[in-house]
Amino acid sequence: MDGVQMTLTIPDKPIWQQVAQVIQAMAARAGVTIRTLALDVATLLSSQTAGDHQADLSGCRDPRPWVAVQTLWPAQ
Repeated sequence: MDGVQMTLTIPDKPIWQQVAQVIQAMAARAGVTIRTLALDVATLLSSQTAGDHQADLSGCRDPRPWVAVQTLWPAQ
């Protein structure tokens, strides 16, 4: 997969930036370059609804933490 590049849209909160950094590091080992785009929650939700992204992070902390990566490959 060397040379693959994509954009990961994330909420503009520090915890999500940390999660994205871990994902970036893991993907880099497979030759995938991930650029992050941090958006406020309202804009992120609009982007998700419109399908205007390649991949995004979402999740919840209560009652048990989870993270989901939603991908639309390739972006329109």
